[in-house]
Amino acid sequence: MTFFRFVRNINARMQNWREIERFGGIEFLKYHHRVMGELNFSRRLSASLSWGWEDGVRYTENPFLGRAKLGSAEFSFRPTSRFETGFTANLSRFVDPRSNAEVFDVRLYRTRTTYQFTERLLVRNILEYDSWENKLGVNLLLTYRINAGTVAFLGVDDRLQDETNINPNFFDAGVLRRTSRAFFFKLSYLFRQ
Repeated sequence: MTFFRFVRNINARMQNWREIERFGGIEFLKYHHRVMGELNFSRRLSASLSWGWEDGVRYTENPFLGRAKLGSAEFSFRPTSRFETGFTANLSRFVDPRSNAEVFDVRLYRTRTTYQFTERLLVRNILEYDSWENKLGVNLLLTYRINAGTVAFLGVDDRLQDETNINPNFFDAGVLRRTSRAFFFKLSYLFRQ
């Protein structure tokens, strides 16, 4: 591993390693190469990036060693003490080297935003998107801290999906449709003895 540290909390790493993995009675020799970086300029802004090229086992009835590319990125922005938002992206691509065919290419995106109205009241929203199943998730949560041991939560959770992954006989093509919606209330109380 090679590690670099710069001013203003900027770090970079490079890693190379190999390992042997046994699956289905077969030993696979895997090589891994990663590049990572972190930028923490202040409490208001930070970011981290990672990219890797590696060998990976395709866990099927007839396993094989394929080529994988993995990436991730995280960004956090906090312009005030009450507001914070963050974005995360994870990418994974797997290729069969025998035919150079793509086995899968998955992208997961997630944002999380929080606003603290008062010391006791905050609202949080999470959006998630999965490109593999073309799913979108929306989660909105209102939190109120009654006292040090009691917190009330009120929220809604929506799940939407591309109709081609649900049933094309019932839905129009190219449209995200709601597959579930849940409203919830939770009261958390700390019992002390």
